[in-house]
Amino acid sequence: MILNRVATESYRETGGFRKFLPRAIIDAVSEAELRIAEQILYPYSVLYPNLLAACQQVLADLTPICTFAELMKARSRMSRRIEPDVFDLPRTFFQMGILGRVEESGTENDAAGEDQPRYAYAKFYFNTFGDIGYPTEATYCFHPVFSKYFGMQRKKDGDWRFVYPADVGDIWGI
Repeated sequence: MILNRVATESYRETGGFRKFLPRAIIDAVSEAELRIAEQILYPYSVLYPNLLAACQQVLADLTPICTFAELMKARSRMSRRIEPDVFDLPRTFFQMGILGRVEESGTENDAAGEDQPRYAYAKFYFNTFGDIGYPTEATYCFHPVFSKYFGMQRKKDGDWRFVYPADVGDIWGI
């Protein structure tokens, strides 16, 4: 889907298939991310329509990487608007594929050569066997598809690591 969109847009601009334009790649990935998020959330729209509506209003105030306390603050802002059977918001988000727990940071430095890690490797529902547990001192993160979908922004003085699913190759035996 992404490659077809890139090829079509590049062809439209250049008249050929020899060069894929950077803007076509960015646009195709952005559109695909939106579609992927909508497709994953569609089945949950029947179960949790109020929760998903509250997410649209509240989650944009969180950053893609956050603390348990920040998640609970968002939960309290949503509490009167969501379905009564959502007792454990982090676990519900985890089971939906929205939330993960940061396990480690990548050792790769950023382009400027700073000593800050570039990646926050995280456990999500799809790369974990069983539940992850939700300790209050852990760091949590939203899957990149959903952090973009819900309009989350990084803060100037916040965590600038990119969220990356941990151990994806290990879980599939690669």
